[in-house]
Amino acid sequence: MKRVALFFDGKNFDLGRKVEMPDINIDMRLLADWLVMRVGAEELWGAYYYTGLEPADPTDGYDARQMGLINFLTMLQYLPGFFVKTFPKRQQTTRCPHCGHTSSFLIEKEVDTAIVADMLRLAAVDAFDVLILMSGDADFAPGVDGVRALGKKVYIGNWGMTALANRLREVAFDVIDLRDGVDYFIRGPRPVVEPVEPEVGTEPVLEREPVVEAPSLIVEPGPEPVPEPAPVVEPEPVADLQLEPLPEPVAPPPTAPPPLRLSPMEIEDAQDKRRDPEAFLIELRRAQAHHRPPLYVGRSHFLRNWRSDILDDSFLVREALLDRLVEAGVVQVYSSPDGTARAIRIVDDGSSPSASAPTSLIGRPQ
Repeated sequence: MKRVALFFDGKNFDLGRKVEMPDINIDMRLLADWLVMRVGAEELWGAYYYTGLEPADPTDGYDARQMGLINFLTMLQYLPGFFVKTFPKRQQTTRCPHCGHTSSFLIEKEVDTAIVADMLRLAAVDAFDVLILMSGDADFAPGVDGVRALGKKVYIGNWGMTALANRLREVAFDVIDLRDGVDYFIRGPRPVVEPVEPEVGTEPVLEREPVVEAPSLIVEPGPEPVPEPAPVVEPEPVADLQLEPLPEPVAPPPTAPPPLRLSPMEIEDAQDKRRDPEAFLIELRRAQAHHRPPLYVGRSHFLRNWRSDILDDSFLVREALLDRLVEAGVVQVYSSPDGTARAIRIVDDGSSPSASAPTSLIGRPQ
């Protein structure tokens, strides 16, 4: 009997859902059932959900958003086979050398390392046969490779391919698109799974209960009423009328031209330009000029908070572009001088491709 272990990178999992399927409400128990059947297994060994929590305000406590997350995590803990691990987010402060403004933000610590450590520890004691990791972050690639080296099959569960790092996809056995199972695990009518023995090389068939429509009531129409003949009214003689001349027609006021409407192809082309690696390099070069040494461009700050008119605002899209530029050797990820964060910069020291390298070396956006 194949045993399946599920590992959720909570922040990555929820961000992907908000980008690809923002209007759905997931039944996590049904999601676990669908993933087990999707890989042809029979038993859920355990589902581990990892996420960071912001500290409560000393006077107001948790805000509505954090309370929603806490309620969700509490609900998960009551589901059979689900285990929740939370880590406190830490506050970090940075100061602008030009204007002197100080800004503070919260960062998530220890989540990725805890996931990798638990995956390797449980694989080493043969706790499961198949592992499904719900994340597209390239930082998990070494951990996935280590689990495979221990003889386990590893799948990646992701909302499409938008923020799936190539390094992670290369070391995994296969990628499961979570959008394929939305009809099964979305909250609503509960599905039933027929106990069909799957053939070799096929996936199990997931079916919902048939919807039985109530019989309609057919009412026989009665006889149509016969209309009575209308009385004949003799027209009265019309006296001579003095007709006033009609006023001269007034030209309508000029209207504004209709708004410019872009074709679907033009809209798609504009989106592609905002997801072009060249746009990422232009903005990173601008950020480096703004954060002159001894400051640095933080990876998380640039992906989440850097404002741009030419670069897509989505964290997942920016992260995917960064992974491609790092793999091409155009951008480098390194530890900040104070050792508290990861920073990014354009490689232009002669040992790697120049920051002005043509985007043909990087690849056009997919």
